[in-house]
Amino acid sequence: MREFDDISRALGRPFRGHRLLLVVCFIVAGIAARFAAEAFAREIAIVIGVALLIASVGAYWIWFERSRYAGGFEALLDHELAERRSWLRTFGSRMPRNRAQARRWLAEHPASPSNDPWRVSLLSWTGDLAAARTTLDSLAPETPDERFAAEIQRGTIAYLEGADPDLSAARTALAALTDSRERRHGRVCLAILEGRTALASGGDPWLPILAARAEMGDVDSTVTIRALGIRLAFVVGVAVLAFVGLALLVH
Repeated sequence: MREFDDISRALGRPFRGHRLLLVVCFIVAGIAARFAAEAFAREIAIVIGVALLIASVGAYWIWFERSRYAGGFEALLDHELAERRSWLRTFGSRMPRNRAQARRWLAEHPASPSNDPWRVSLLSWTGDLAAARTTLDSLAPETPDERFAAEIQRGTIAYLEGADPDLSAARTALAALTDSRERRHGRVCLAILEGRTALASGGDPWLPILAARAEMGDVDSTVTIRALGIRLAFVVGVAVLAFVGLALLVH
């Protein structure tokens, strides 16, 4: 049975082994620091633990930054950022982050603004495909962006129902988008749907995402690999300070 979250699980699969290795490295760093504390001075043990921590995160980041997935990750983050900003503009609240929140939002908001495709997306996410299709059929898209969103939702519902969606209408609607930001966001929307189709046939869902990244130009400055690296360095710095502070407290 096809599920809405199949694509996110498939896209995350290449990272699982490396993330597990990173956790193992953290554990090894803690054990090494513990034994070092018994054999050497406390300061030396702290230095060893910090060095192993930084080396573990650094090795993971070097692999990720040089991997073929880095650019695709930028495209997906840019897409997610645009979705959350659009939701905030429309509803003035945070977008649901899981199925339980989606179900709660649907129950609390029995009616949505005219021509709003968000309800269709949430219904599809929660598995109520009959209601999703009925809601989609009730929409009357007027702008190119609304027509494109409707075609993406139509293709997604078809995929979840077990059919191979016809993407020709979605591609035509994407070509009609004139706003650069809408077109950039729409290109990744289409790529995700193409990724679902590839996944259903046993293909690589990353290929459409990578193709979209090559075509979309710049992404938001907050989701570039450089920006992610800076944020990661800050997080590692905080973790190092916490590690050092804890080590000083327990000895």
